[in-house]
Amino acid sequence: MALGADYCLHQPLFHLKMALFVVILLLEVLPLLTLIKWRLARARGTVLETGRALLLARISHVQAWLLVLVVIAASGMARGVTWAQL
Repeated sequence: MALGADYCLHQPLFHLKMALFVVILLLEVLPLLTLIKWRLARARGTVLETGRALLLARISHVQAWLLVLVVIAASGMARGVTWAQL
C-alpha cells in the first residue's frame, strides 16, 4: 500500500475532497465581501443593505452540506476505499 503523497495523488477521493474544498472557498467570496461592506457601513453609521441576507444564508447551508461531503470523502480515504470498491 502506498503512503504519503503518492497515496493521496492516486486516490480519487482525495481529488474529490480537494475539489469540494475549493468550491467551499469560492462560495465564501460573496459572503466575505458582503460582511466586510456591512462592517464598514456600520462603522460609518449608515443603514445596512440586508437584501442579500437570505442569499448568504443559502450559501452557508450549501457550504455546510459540502463540508459533510468532504468529511465523508476523508473518511473513505482513511479507510482505503477506492472507486472499484464503491
